[in-house]
Amino acid sequence: MTQTDIMKNLRYILLSAVALVTLAGCDKWIDNAKTPSNSLTYDDLRRPGMMASVKGKTLTDGALTANVKTLAGQASSAAFMALGAMTDELTPTKVPNALVYKALSDDNASSAGGEADGVFNSLQNLRARAEELLAIEASTEDDGSAGYEIVRAYARHTGHLYAGYAYKLLADCFSSNPSAAGEVPVNGKNLTHEALYAEAITHLQAAVREADAEVLRGMGGAFNRDLAVGSAEALLCKLYMSRGQYAEASAHLDAALGEKATMQIVYNVNGSPNGLYSTLGETARDVEVDADIVNSLRNDAERKAVPTATNKEGNRYLTNLQRHSPLTITDGAEMLLIRAELIVRGVRTGDALATVNRVITTYDAASALTTQPTLSDIDHLRRVYLFLRGERTLDYRRGLTTAAKQQTWQARRLKWMPLPENETERPNN
Repeated sequence: MTQTDIMKNLRYILLSAVALVTLAGCDKWIDNAKTPSNSLTYDDLRRPGMMASVKGKTLTDGALTANVKTLAGQASSAAFMALGAMTDELTPTKVPNALVYKALSDDNASSAGGEADGVFNSLQNLRARAEELLAIEASTEDDGSAGYEIVRAYARHTGHLYAGYAYKLLADCFSSNPSAAGEVPVNGKNLTHEALYAEAITHLQAAVREADAEVLRGMGGAFNRDLAVGSAEALLCKLYMSRGQYAEASAHLDAALGEKATMQIVYNVNGSPNGLYSTLGETARDVEVDADIVNSLRNDAERKAVPTATNKEGNRYLTNLQRHSPLTITDGAEMLLIRAELIVRGVRTGDALATVNRVITTYDAASALTTQPTLSDIDHLRRVYLFLRGERTLDYRRGLTTAAKQQTWQARRLKWMPLPENETERPNN
């Protein structure tokens, strides 16, 4: 895809690349990674070219920024699948190999079982590598390469954007007390959910500032300032919505992603596949689309938004997922649904009906609503049009869903994922 194509489609493209350093695990060494003696040294990593390179009006990711974006795709896939299994989006197949989906769906995951360890590792790895990118940027030295200050500003924006996203995901997913918002260990300290969200907000606000810096504005089309700012603002808006802080969410909405803009991970043909496809594509064997949501689809637009079929094993899979399908983190459709909800709640003024129909009619004009939406309608529309983005679990937590579904949710033991056992046993971590 050329830069012209990127601008034409108004996408905030996050190119996937093979990880420079593949690090996993939930122990302290994830924050203090050491490269092998036959690999790169820390001084090698501090070269500006490892962050990005500038040639004329072209800005290209270096290995460190590409790695962070790759890890964002892995973390998103892991979080979205796990959160979907906790609600009414996904259900385990009859003989799953990945027990995490069955354990979460059955409300029976535990620290001792280690079912959610891989999700925790993916989120912590993203967080650590994004913060590492910021630390390396702060210590880099000018080697005479072109665009040195542009590279540094871009690295700061990227590091803050994904560090903020990682802290948000950690708070969205995990707790030391899975039935309530507890603490989460991060780099040797136990942080409350309030502290995790505060870190996320601080980083995302910094990402906005860096994207708005004059040095990056000078890159013109090579750095799309509006989409970069809009992505960070959209994550802030989502964060406040999920916590029921609607006035704060509204304050970020106007600067968030435009109606046709998308923050997504785009997978190269030769890169790793979309993590959702690997689990929920045509060869689905561990988890499938829940029959409940399929049966709830009311019209052609909704059936196009969540298209399913049954594979030869009898598992219901998503037909719109391909091996290298982009993974959407947030988009303009989500911002429109947030706008409509805020109008219904009386936080903003406007036409909620026209707003939701802008989402619906992109799939099928005949499926447009004809009466003003209620919060119950918003709940259903978010469930369908934001399917498998982790939002369903967050909507349960803030009480958006119907009384019957809320009763089922409140009866659950697990409302967050349990931490890995070695994290819960370490008193000083």
